[in-house]
Amino acid sequence: MAISCVGILKRIITINILVGVVFFLNYKLTERERGQTLTYSFQSPAIVENDVADVDYYQDDNDDKNRAHAVDMVAPPKDDNKTMLILIQSWWEHENYKTGSTQFQECEETRCDITMDKSRIREADALVFLGQSYNFVKGDIPTYRRPDQKWIFVTREAPLRGYFVNSNHAVLRHAINLTATYRADADIQWPYGYYLPRTTPYIQKPLQRKDPKNAITWLISHCRANSQRMSYILDLQRYINVDIYGRCGPYGCPETGSCVEYLASKYSFYIAFENTDCEDYITEKVWENALNTGMVPIVRGTKTDFSKFLPPNSFIHAESFGTAEYLAKYIKYLIDTPSEYAKYFEWKKSYETFLGGQMVFRCNMCKVLHETRYEQRIADLDKAWNAERQCFKYHAELEKELGLP
Repeated sequence: MAISCVGILKRIITINILVGVVFFLNYKLTERERGQTLTYSFQSPAIVENDVADVDYYQDDNDDKNRAHAVDMVAPPKDDNKTMLILIQSWWEHENYKTGSTQFQECEETRCDITMDKSRIREADALVFLGQSYNFVKGDIPTYRRPDQKWIFVTREAPLRGYFVNSNHAVLRHAINLTATYRADADIQWPYGYYLPRTTPYIQKPLQRKDPKNAITWLISHCRANSQRMSYILDLQRYINVDIYGRCGPYGCPETGSCVEYLASKYSFYIAFENTDCEDYITEKVWENALNTGMVPIVRGTKTDFSKFLPPNSFIHAESFGTAEYLAKYIKYLIDTPSEYAKYFEWKKSYETFLGGQMVFRCNMCKVLHETRYEQRIADLDKAWNAERQCFKYHAELEKELGLP
């Protein structure tokens, strides 16, 4: 009887142990799944099977269908000395991107390597997708994604309405981890230009005296734009001469040499109106065409705080004058008062400007990739690139009436 009781007791203990083990494993699994759901949900649009992620091409703008392809990201193994391999998945067709680790030698963070060889996708720690005004074509979105791979959305253009809904870009909506744009709040900042405190001696040159009749110039190729800039200039021309070069005007640049340098030798002010009025959107029109050549840029837009990005007292904001007529009167005053015009160049004593070329993008990207290497995140593309939120909506009827091409 005693033996029988001992046997029963052993069985009960064994069963309890097995139940405890199962409960413990189930709890840990549930805990792990819970943690991943909270930490990694909607990090990618693909389903990972055997370390391979199949990414479909979405023609349906149903957001639920895109979310249905989300996958949990995982953090990479700890390796603080790792060189990050960056694969340029899509880029401008006319540009051959410079590759190799030597491209980062002048950066603050140098532990990066860059390639355009798509056969290295399994090695890549990050993929770069160029987002422009065209849809992705077959081959731009890979059929493989490593679970710890960062996807980066890059653009230098202002946002288009419905961009992530009405095009093949919808597949990226819940797949992108980092954004690289001109905006100040981008994960990876890539401005068209910037200024810093001067580190080199400033050699002041006397301002070149230019013909007062050639006060304002404008180089433009797209006549109709969302910002209705042409209609404003046509109004301004009623009060002051504005010489228009390029496709939209009667004047042309010399066949040899730099066009903007030619304009800078003749004109004092440069129209730097963007094609769209969007937050933080200040392009080469201001930095390269005006500030770098010695012309005072005339800017326009309600969405951008220009004083936050440009050197102090380096530009004229057209909308500060209410009407084009009052702007014209102020320009004439500056032409007649050289000492007041000279004040728009005082900033050069304390600051110097730089253009935001590819090196700026590379260096910022490498630095951010290392800083966020162990983070699992999804970029808010609706915030990063959203025309409805970021851009002022003009009515296009006026420029249609003007018959602009």
